[in-house]
Amino acid sequence: MGTVFGGLMARAFWTLGIPLNPLSPSQTSLAMARSRCSAREIKRFRETPVHAAVEGFLRAAAETHGPAEGPEPAVDVVVDTPAKIHRSKGVRCLCSTLNPPAGSLAEVGGCEAVCSLTPAQHFVVRARDLDPVGCCLLAMELCGTYLLRPDLPAGFATLPEPLVSVVDLARQTGRNRGMPGARRALEALTHTCDGSASPMETAVVLLLVLPPELGGHGLPLPRLNEEVPISSASSRLLGGTRTVRPDILWPDAGLDLEYDSRSFHTQHDADRDRARRSALQTAGIEPLSLTPQIVGNAAAFDEVARLVARRLSMAAETPDPQAQAQLRQRLLGTHPVW
Repeated sequence: MGTVFGGLMARAFWTLGIPLNPLSPSQTSLAMARSRCSAREIKRFRETPVHAAVEGFLRAAAETHGPAEGPEPAVDVVVDTPAKIHRSKGVRCLCSTLNPPAGSLAEVGGCEAVCSLTPAQHFVVRARDLDPVGCCLLAMELCGTYLLRPDLPAGFATLPEPLVSVVDLARQTGRNRGMPGARRALEALTHTCDGSASPMETAVVLLLVLPPELGGHGLPLPRLNEEVPISSASSRLLGGTRTVRPDILWPDAGLDLEYDSRSFHTQHDADRDRARRSALQTAGIEPLSLTPQIVGNAAAFDEVARLVARRLSMAAETPDPQAQAQLRQRLLGTHPVW
């Protein structure tokens, strides 16, 4: 017997750094054959130290979930036949009769016969229930250097490296052809880029790149936080570093949107910002500051979008007003934990 977790539990594992060991295709098939959605298996897992480690995250996710975000995030258990589905409080049983492809499952360290969906497989599975914007939010997070943490005051934690890339998600989605939601997942990836450093950076990007019918401006995808080499003189201004990372860069336009969330700047902050701007300009990049006030004002943000469009030598697209209002409300609020 065993359990294959998806949904919020899988997210808790890789968000909190629980050791996960990828399974081979044959091991994956065996794990699915053993998986049960039973009260006994769930109870056994809830008595483990691993569950104790993730319990705070699970509780915070449930407490911060708003009614407008849809059904409360569930702990999913994945099984391979309807005969294994049993009701258990707080648990949703998902049946997948498709043979899980490579890269689908990982063994949870410290728990016997407990496995988890990998981040890439989680994305494909969740696409069945999420709308297009939700798919994009999830993809941007998984391909970024942050993870939502409702159990932390900031609401998210930073990572040294993304869990996956857009290429990884596209590859895993391709392996799941025929699964409900796979087409929606692939469509979302056309509006997703690697390297977002925060939920607000994700919000800014999606407001700019999503198609007008979804409330966005239909701009091309930028590059996020990628290294750009700078001159020796600029390097000295920045303490010896030989590269700079523009926040939201369109290389062909030489335009960088720099999001600044700080409400108070020390003299050191101001000096470093000036040095950074000088380094960017020396590299042929024009930095444009974005503040919370600009992002929060629809008219001001529309002007920014039109400026980017002009620099890209393209016509600015006008978002559908109702869709834009809904998108702004959704992206500029607390992002749901899926």
